[in-house]
Amino acid sequence: MIKIKKNILTLSFFSIALMTLTSQALNADSFENIDVFSINNSDKFNLSGLDVCNDKLLTVSDKKDDYIYEIKISKNQAYLIKNKYVEAPKHSASGYFTLHKIIYFAESLILGDFNDWEGISCYENDIYLVSERKNSILHISDANTDWLPVEFYKSGVKEEYFNSYNASIEGIAVVNKNEIFLMIERNPRGTAHITQSNNELWDVEFNSLKNLGLNYINNSYDVAGVAVYGEYMYTLERNAYAVCKRKLYNTSEGNCLSYEHIALDKNNTYSDEEYGLGEGIAIDEKYIYIVFDNNNSHKYKDSTDYRSILLRIAHPKSWE
Repeated sequence: MIKIKKNILTLSFFSIALMTLTSQALNADSFENIDVFSINNSDKFNLSGLDVCNDKLLTVSDKKDDYIYEIKISKNQAYLIKNKYVEAPKHSASGYFTLHKIIYFAESLILGDFNDWEGISCYENDIYLVSERKNSILHISDANTDWLPVEFYKSGVKEEYFNSYNASIEGIAVVNKNEIFLMIERNPRGTAHITQSNNELWDVEFNSLKNLGLNYINNSYDVAGVAVYGEYMYTLERNAYAVCKRKLYNTSEGNCLSYEHIALDKNNTYSDEEYGLGEGIAIDEKYIYIVFDNNNSHKYKDSTDYRSILLRIAHPKSWE
């Protein structure tokens, strides 16, 4: 009897939560032609960044940071496999002010040293990973693996960004070897546009990221990922279940489409889903890809299924 009541309470709580999420959904048209994959071998991986690199869909984990992984799609199934071992040089966190520095060192004492990869991007044969925890960008080439000499955290604090620990960088898009965009997650959200001229010092310019008419769960305006394709920037608006296509150098201009109907389908929801779970976005000539970070929670309909979800979305005609 107790067990039945508990299940009823759990179901009621989830139903109320789902209704709340749905009632706060965005006002945007929906994507069509979406394929949904549960990624085999991804149990409790906490996948984060995503990019298409030399025709391979690569991803990283914010918890298992010693490898870059590939999501391989075959016969309507998706599989997570190891792609490349990451041997990052030892590196201390860059630029933290006093309070965040204390949190960082306390966290290190408890959990040990880790990088917390929150984005991956490729240019030609090189791979770039961004560490939210260390406020730094790792550059992986055929010859070397080194941290880029870019200081963006201190300058961001001066511009009143990076006000919350572990809520700073949530995505990287490399335009070319001298130009990089980083996404600032929230409080406030924005972009860090990093450029280098004549192999000299890197410059960083910060800009706010405008809401293009979306409604967000609990007014949480997170941006969770970024991809650059052609002359456009695509931002992953996870708490509005949307992707916005913006002009690359004028991000206040653009429009958004929704994947809410897929994210809130009970076959795709998780047991602990207070906010949206979209975490990484990638684009190629055919598709837009979105990977979910389920934060170690299981599928709502199957308590044994901890796999992450991948969405594969055909390019909409309205964006051609």
